[in-house]
Amino acid sequence: MAVRDRDLGYKNLMNEIRKAHKTRVAIGVLEETTERDDEELTNAEVGAFNEFGEGVPRRSFMRPAFDKNKEKNIHHLKIQIKKELKKGDPDLNDALMKTGRRIQGQIKSTIVAGGDPYIPNAPETVKIKGKNTPLRDTEQLLDSIVVEKRSRYEPS
Repeated sequence: MAVRDRDLGYKNLMNEIRKAHKTRVAIGVLEETTERDDEELTNAEVGAFNEFGEGVPRRSFMRPAFDKNKEKNIHHLKIQIKKELKKGDPDLNDALMKTGRRIQGQIKSTIVAGGDPYIPNAPETVKIKGKNTPLRDTEQLLDSIVVEKRSRYEPS
């Protein structure tokens, strides 16, 4: 009697692992979303100036979202990968994107909640804007935070 080797999904799984290894998820204010309607600065510049306190009070929104949720997001990614592996036709890139969208939401929530908390706007700024909502006066920065699947070898 001859021994028969049947592939029960190994080749497909290995192809998915190779594909996922070549993929990364970019999250934040990406190049494509940086133009602003009403200003000379781009959303990327506004975001960087606030994130690192360049010329304005530091109002970090990316790092606190990542730091606060790091372990939860790792756990979430593991769960998503397990779910994909249980499927007959796993897509590990889907697991990466689901986790990326989760982190995108966490960054946006950090802005909406007022950060870590954020330093309030200066009284002069409140007079001009009519409100004290750092990073949210036009919501253009908030709307520019996206998640995107990219090739691992593609520049950031």
